[in-house]
Amino acid sequence: MLEELLGLGRSKTRLDIINLMLDEGRPLSASEMAEKLDISLNAANIAIHYMNKAGLLNKVERGMYEVNVYAFCKAFLTFILGSKIKVYAGKSLENFSK
Repeated sequence: MLEELLGLGRSKTRLDIINLMLDEGRPLSASEMAEKLDISLNAANIAIHYMNKAGLLNKVERGMYEVNVYAFCKAFLTFILGSKIKVYAGKSLENFSK
């Protein structure tokens, strides 16, 4: 999940969709996303497909999607805590080797 989240920066369309959905705070359809972002419906559908497959979006009903906030929180905590653990582990190893 963390890899998918970090990979959002490589796709402007996917990142724009996530930002739009977070700003709207409600489930959106592909056509709403396409209209609000001024992209083709096909581009929206492709991005939605890959984000849904990665677990970043949840299908809430036919044609409506929402951000999987649980996945975002979990990936964020993994990233933050992973960074902290590396820092602490490095300090522990430095002390151990002295």
